[in-house]
Amino acid sequence: GVGIYYFGENLLNVIFPSFVLVFLLSTLFIFLGMLIGYFFKTEETAVLSSFSLGSLFLFFSGTILPLETLPGYIRKIADFNPFVLGEGILKKIMLFNFNLGQLGFFFYALLVYIFIFILGVYFARKLSKRAI
Repeated sequence: GVGIYYFGENLLNVIFPSFVLVFLLSTLFIFLGMLIGYFFKTEETAVLSSFSLGSLFLFFSGTILPLETLPGYIRKIADFNPFVLGEGILKKIMLFNFNLGQLGFFFYALLVYIFIFILGVYFARKLSKRAI
């Protein structure tokens, strides 16, 4: 209620796209965590690998090291980092009032990531069930 009072109609325009984005990003990272969990046999190695992957994502997200300082070919790879995709989409929704239809390539890249991770989890689960 307070947000609607202070921000008015702008808040109502960004709530639904922001909710959809947060849901999709949560889904992406949940399936990524499941994929990591199925790949490793012990809890310690799964935690270590997820921490390492998260640190790698954070390092190449522009939070620690600005992406502009990276060489061109590494910057192109870093642009597909899920952190960078999510932050870019959220920025476009919140600051520029983009709707989901205007996000285009970035939104579809996020959906492709989710689809790949779902398939990876499915096959990793099948393989881990055979090993038992």
